Amino acid sequence: MKENKTTETEATAATPPAEPPAPSKAVRTERRSVRYTFNEEELTQIRAENLDAFDEFRNAEAEAKETAASFKAKLERAKSRMIATHASLRSGFEMRTLEVTVHLRPKDRKKDFRRKDTGELVGTEPMEQEDYQLDLIQAEAEFERREEIQLFPPVGKDFGTLVVGRLMGRWFAALRVSVGPHSLAERLDKEQKAVKHRADAVRQAAKRALEWLTSSLGPDAAKGFELPINNAIAAHKEREE
Repeated sequence: MKENKTTETEATAATPPAEPPAPSKAVRTERRSVRYTFNEEELTQIRAENLDAFDEFRNAEAEAKETAASFKAKLERAKSRMIATHASLRSGFEMRTLEVTVHLRPKDRKKDFRRKDTGELVGTEPMEQEDYQLDLIQAEAEFERREEIQLFPPVGKDFGTLVVGRLMGRWFAALRVSVGPHSLAERLDKEQKAVKHRADAVRQAAKRALEWLTSSLGPDAAKGFELPINNAIAAHKEREE
């Protein structure tokens, strides 16, 4: 029963992660312990080392029978080497700390790790808060005339921000609003609907903010946000594009 359990565990470890969509642009490089699959040349070398280790172990074992105390350390060293090389041969890989590139997939809330030298996918994890922040900064860096507009005065942890920017002659807008337990977080993205004029982008996004507040808080509570949001629209109606 114990042998079967070991075999299942090794089989699971040997299964590579599923290949996701084509990798996005790498956001950074870091060192990480990842699965490293041996090539044929390396397996040949390990096999030779395994045979050498076995011979060393048998020789040390023979010598140990004569002088057990003096050869104990040598015996243990050879045994450990033999076990390690045998395990490498059976699994076909070992864990090594290598440089990997990190690729973010915000829509899937995942980040992929790929070996820097080969591009091989070696791991996938959920994105963390700092990853979302980095993705947001990178996504919005290409926009010109980017500006954050306050939709209503912040109170405690409640806030409302409209982000507007221009890309290739078109204007885009995104909302970041948090009221009580409700939150809306958008990023300025060229895949969004764009308009020709800045004022239209601000007006349409502000309208979406009011609709979201009404849906989240109810019509009565949302009315308290109408005046500051309408004032924000008016203040940017005549802004130079």
